[in-house]
Amino acid sequence: RPAFASPFTCGQVWFARTYAGHPTFAIDWNLPGSSEADYGQPVLAGVAGVATVAQNSGYGLMVTIDHGDGWSTLYAHLSAVSVATGARVTPTTLVGAVGHSGHADSSHLHQEQQFNGVRQPILVDGHTVDATFSSRGASYASANCPAPKRALGWSGRARRALRERFRSAPRGSVAV
Repeated sequence: RPAFASPFTCGQVWFARTYAGHPTFAIDWNLPGSSEADYGQPVLAGVAGVATVAQNSGYGLMVTIDHGDGWSTLYAHLSAVSVATGARVTPTTLVGAVGHSGHADSSHLHQEQQFNGVRQPILVDGHTVDATFSSRGASYASANCPAPKRALGWSGRARRALRERFRSAPRGSVAV
């Protein structure tokens, strides 16, 4: 199974919910507060793969990402897409924006993770998502953060010069 990351910007907190009649293992994500605060929020790929963009009456505007080995992720009810069919994506690639297209009463992100076309329990950042039937749902903070930039290292010559400076400084003084 791929290491699924959150489809949201690093540090954002979203609520996972479901409702009676909702597809098994499908999650609707909302920000705290009004669901209209969700509209236009960025949706990230979450896992590397190849994107497919589609639209239908139920899910509206959607992006499916094929991760290989039978695994895929579906993001639905989008207001916009940022990738084209066939685009290769990374976990932090912007693929679209939260919306309420298709049969959605309000803005939210509908997410499914599938194995060979069958919905599976959703994993995000190493945790199984526990969707509730409440209007709020369980909260999850996104850990889908870009890799930190590598600090510039000291060259061997600079390191040796600094070491020599400290060695040659009288005890109790500070080498500057």
